[in-house]
Amino acid sequence: MKYIDSEKLIAEIERRKKQDVTFRERSILIDIETAITSLQQEQSEVDLEKFTEKVNTFQGRYKYPEILSIKGAMAFMARMFYQYPNTARLWYDRLPKSIMD
Repeated sequence: MKYIDSEKLIAEIERRKKQDVTFRERSILIDIETAITSLQQEQSEVDLEKFTEKVNTFQGRYKYPEILSIKGAMAFMARMFYQYPNTARLWYDRLPKSIMD
């Protein structure tokens, strides 16, 4: 899968909006630009407390943790670590570690 840089995408949207486009196309471009901007703000603004709250909320959804889907938990944590790598590293470093005696 190929990922597109968000700044390049916003620049392309701005270029397309300057061209002669229909009202519907312009509204779609504006919606895409708004979604990208909000995602950028969400990714840059998350701190350790919000990250921990998201993880705890995910864990709190299940009354019995032993029936939690392993695939679902792994996918959630992978997504969180991919979206917020620096905050995830801080969160991971603060987890209690067990050592062998």
